Amino acid sequence: MDRSLTPLAIATRLAPPLVLIGLMATDVRLESLSWQPGRLWPTSRVIVLATVWVTAVVFTTAAIKTRRRLLGLSGRLILAGLAFGTVGSLFSETPLRSASIGVAFMIVVVAVTAVVRVAGWDAAVSALMAGLIVFCFVALLLGLLGADSAWETIVSPRRLRGTLAEPNSLGQLGGLLVVLSAGMWVERKIRWVPASASIALGLAVAAMSLTRTIAPAIALALFGVGLIRRPKPTLLFGTALAAAGIIGLVVVDNSAVTNALARGQPTEQLATLSSRFDLWEVSLDEIAEKPLIGHGFASGEARFNAALDDGRLAWIYSPSSHNLALEIAREIGVPGLILIGLGAVVGASLQGATRPGLLIYLALTAAMMPTSGLPGVIVVAWTLATVGRAEPDPNRGPRRGSPVDTSLTA
Repeated sequence: MDRSLTPLAIATRLAPPLVLIGLMATDVRLESLSWQPGRLWPTSRVIVLATVWVTAVVFTTAAIKTRRRLLGLSGRLILAGLAFGTVGSLFSETPLRSASIGVAFMIVVVAVTAVVRVAGWDAAVSALMAGLIVFCFVALLLGLLGADSAWETIVSPRRLRGTLAEPNSLGQLGGLLVVLSAGMWVERKIRWVPASASIALGLAVAAMSLTRTIAPAIALALFGVGLIRRPKPTLLFGTALAAAGIIGLVVVDNSAVTNALARGQPTEQLATLSSRFDLWEVSLDEIAEKPLIGHGFASGEARFNAALDDGRLAWIYSPSSHNLALEIAREIGVPGLILIGLGAVVGASLQGATRPGLLIYLALTAAMMPTSGLPGVIVVAWTLATVGRAEPDPNRGPRRGSPVDTSLTA
């Protein structure tokens, strides 16, 4: 009997992608906008979530036992920041809840890094893309079938949200699928037919979600990759495209596009970037109040609702800072932000096309997009973009007669 077809061999091969996809569907934040299957202890989904987390812990424990050095410097710095925030969360208004969320974030970081170390970075990215395809396809299917729950009708025109809490979340996932698919195709790791299909799917859900930040984030991420790989043609093409866009804005009647982008919001809200200026001001006040330890993991909902009641916010769409750096500093303090930021810088890589594209896209969306309402996809993606660049396992050399695998060191 072929040993590669034994149940143990099949389980060993399937474990890394299944662990990654399970973590993608597990939102570690306990907020009202958290994706429902992602809550840590909902009574209706205890079995599913317990299976995901227990499997991740068991898989990670096995990986640690067989590998003497699982995390590189970037991973250790990020874990240090999360651990600092977890300890600080014990002094928050909801200590057990906030600290448990901090532990969950640490599990995700270590488990995703273990997946990369066992299966390789490309396999981990493929698993991430598979999960994104499922999210986006289900959302698009429900939208085309006219399911009322798949559309947000608070404003006009209506926005596609699929199974997620808000359209902005779906828009982020659609754009992420586009960037990953394009990068993997440029590196010739997937064929053009599936790459084109997944890019079209990502663009469709991003466009139907009417998430205004996603189009420039995709364009700038791809432009950044082009500058890294082929700077001169990219600059020429970018200049020509920008000129064509400016001419189009001047010559063509774009009132329909303007109305769609406005999404029915008054001029006052648009002038503050949909109240982002107000959210950032409140976030800075919250950081100044507790600069060392923050207000605890996932404290945004309570803190922003309190700001709304106090009159510091006139209007709120989703209770988050809409800026990842402000969110981290507000939740776990400035020292935690510094540690996590250093880890991200140390672990970043500009080689290839997928890695820099992923990093640029995540950085751009992190500057403007909410952190609430998202499943674990973004946490997994950030981990892959930073600590996923782990060193080769010192216990395992290349197989005889095979080329050295540089996917983890590039």
